Amino acid sequence: MFWTRRMKLALAAAALVGVLPTLAVGSSWHGGWGHGWGHGRHADWCAGSGESRLGEAMTLIEMQLALRPDQQDAWARLAEAVERSGRDLKAACSAAGGNAPAELARLQAGIEAGLKAVRALRPPLDALYVALEPDQRARLDGLMRGRL
Repeated sequence: MFWTRRMKLALAAAALVGVLPTLAVGSSWHGGWGHGWGHGRHADWCAGSGESRLGEAMTLIEMQLALRPDQQDAWARLAEAVERSGRDLKAACSAAGGNAPAELARLQAGIEAGLKAVRALRPPLDALYVALEPDQRARLDGLMRGRL
């Protein structure tokens, strides 16, 4: 798959706020197959600590961007999409594990929830990015750098 800058930005934003921990499953981003859904950060997310980190990260990003009043609507749409996606990912945590087929089903549920989140986050992130001034875009790009 060819990854455009916009696709990378959307995915990085989601990863930054902790909404897409499932997309890291089995990927080279974390050194290979040993970093699976339900382990490490993913287990923390499922245990509930991810939601508080999500809110903190969104607040930090909003402060870093120093949004103008005319940009607040675009930010609010993105924040709502992040919150909805977080709930969907939390629901994927309930997938049963145990034996090999169940673990694979759990992995699939997590990846599907992550992909659904990416699809939900892209339009509001694209709209926000267009509304940002060049210096704000540079700040957002800087926050995303190294996240993929």
